[in-house]
Amino acid sequence: MRFELAYCLVSFAIICFLWFRLFGSLHRDQFRSNIRKIRDSLFDYVWKHDLRFDTEAYQEVRCLLNGMLATSSRLTPARFIVALFLLPTEGDGLKSKKSAFEESLDRVSDSGFRKAIADARRQAVAELVHYIFLQGIFGLALRVITSIHNRFFRATAKCASMIDDASSIVYGTVFNFPSSAVRRDGAVLQK
Repeated sequence: MRFELAYCLVSFAIICFLWFRLFGSLHRDQFRSNIRKIRDSLFDYVWKHDLRFDTEAYQEVRCLLNGMLATSSRLTPARFIVALFLLPTEGDGLKSKKSAFEESLDRVSDSGFRKAIADARRQAVAELVHYIFLQGIFGLALRVITSIHNRFFRATAKCASMIDDASSIVYGTVFNFPSSAVRRDGAVLQK
């Protein structure tokens, strides 16, 4: 028993080392690359459509994207959750960042530009959540749990299928009932 536990812990340590040391920088670089693509596509949209770069909503999204790039090496789930709790809320007598952003977005007159800004912000937040919660230790744990869950339920479904087949054989041949006349709990349906 102790040997199996030690074997599991050593295996987990090796997996963590491989995940974080060898692939951690790749995950961060991929996140940064995705954020740069979002930022550049928004810039290209503004440039191609001769829109103003000093629009407040555009500036806020650019600041958000640049902040994500600057802090990407220090982003962790714990820091993300703490930051959410430290954000001012409307109950504190301050405007929340979300409502301030929505107000500045509402002031944008071009509907295509408004949509491009909102889409860029939505994509960036989705990338952030994916990077923080699915690329780190939580992502590794989630993948392990999902793998175990899938294997367990595949085995359970296979057992249930075998039991179902066995019960239909028993009830169908021994008692000479058609399988449709027998409920799952074995009770015979009245005709």
